[in-house]
Order: sequence, then C-alpha cells, then structure tokens
Amino acid sequence: MLLRQSPPTPDPDLYLTMSTTTTTTTTPHTHPDHPSDIPRLQQSHTTAGYRDGITTAKASSVQPGFDEGFSLGATIGSRAGDLVGVLEGVVSALSSHSQTSSSSQPGSPLTDEIQRVAELLEQARKELSVQVVFGKEYWEEDGTWKYDVPGAEEGGWVLFADVAAAHPMLAKWEGVVKVEAERNSRIVTDANHRSSGHWHM
Repeated sequence: MLLRQSPPTPDPDLYLTMSTTTTTTTTPHTHPDHPSDIPRLQQSHTTAGYRDGITTAKASSVQPGFDEGFSLGATIGSRAGDLVGVLEGVVSALSSHSQTSSSSQPGSPLTDEIQRVAELLEQARKELSVQVVFGKEYWEEDGTWKYDVPGAEEGGWVLFADVAAAHPMLAKWEGVVKVEAERNSRIVTDANHRSSGHWHM
C-alpha cells in the first residue's frame, strides 16, 4: 500500500521574507551600460577582410605587372644603351685615328669631325637618359605607352622589341646612329682591326 505524503504547509513568515528580499536583475546583454559588441566585431572583420583582399590582389597582380614592366624597361634601356655605345665607339675610333694621322691638326676636317660626333654623343646621352626615355611624355601612369606602336591598334600581339622600336626618341637616334656609323665606317673598321691586332700600315 502506497502512502502519499502531503506537501508541507508553507511558512507565511518565510514567504514574506523571500518576497521582500528578491530584487530584479538585468542580464549583461541588455544592460544599458554594456553596449553590444556586434558593431565593433563587424567593423573589425570588415577591416580584416579588406586588408586580406588587398594582400591577395597584390600577390596575384603586382608580380605579373612587375615582370612585364621590368622586361619592357630592360628591352628599351638595352637598346638606348646600344645606341649610345655605338656613338662612343665612333668617337673613340676617330680619336684613335687622329693620333696616327697627319691631318689631325686643330681646325682640320678630322678634328672637326671628332668634335661634331662628340657633341652628338653628349646630346644622345641626354635624350636617351632614363629620365627622358621613361618620362611622362611617352608613358601613362599605369606604364602604358602613349606613342603609336604598329599592330597595337589592331589588337594583335605586340612584342617588347616592337614597343622599343616605336619609341620616338629611340627611333630618332636609330636613324642618327646609322648615318654616323656609315659615314665613319672606314675609320671605325680600321680602328677595330688595329685594336684586334690585325692593323697593317
């Protein structure tokens, strides 16, 4: 036989004490003195995402852009150096020839020719300098050339050598150097033979 125990009768005095001592509490999430961290966390993650995006974009685009710009710059710079070098060779050959020639007196045609080519060389050094060749006159801020390059307007493939050959300053000095080399070809050839040990009087 099961007996059911009757619940104890509550003490009125105890109930009154509990009722008067109970206070209302507010959770930290709704307390007016503790604003939610959600806006701060959202801003923090937005900033981190932006930073990560920039880093990823740089890794995927800056290096290829650098590689292309470096190769194009090297091609143009190399050609500019070649042109200056040819003129230096002409001046050197003329000067060497004047040391063994009886017609190298001041005011002679040979002396005047040396002076003329030497002045051309100085002009070439200025106009084929890095500051001029890679100046804003010829290049956009993003590294795109401003001058016309054959084939570029048709959307075809353009080689670095094509861009270099079409550069206005390089094209100008290509013509000048060709004329000077042909004009003094005999003297230059003689100087080359002499320097290589094949010179005969």
